[in-house]
Amino acid sequence: SLVAEGNVCVDIGANVGYVCMHIAARDLASSVQAFEPGPMALRTLQSLFAGHPRVQVHPVALGAADVGLGAAVGADDLPANGQP
Repeated sequence: SLVAEGNVCVDIGANVGYVCMHIAARDLASSVQAFEPGPMALRTLQSLFAGHPRVQVHPVALGAADVGLGAAVGADDLPANGQP
């Protein structure tokens, strides 16, 4: 197993939480830190893990430098009104 009991797992680009869900469901990690900047995926993550004792969702992207970058937003990342 890649995750030992008591580890802190970092899911970078967590999307809708597939990996987080499996790690949290198996009680493998003491916590899962999920990072997701995409608006639609972020809302799904926040909804799925609201109040979960071991999963914390971070609404940011991670990178090597502290810079602001524009992100390409696909149609799947926009709500029905077309606005991010």
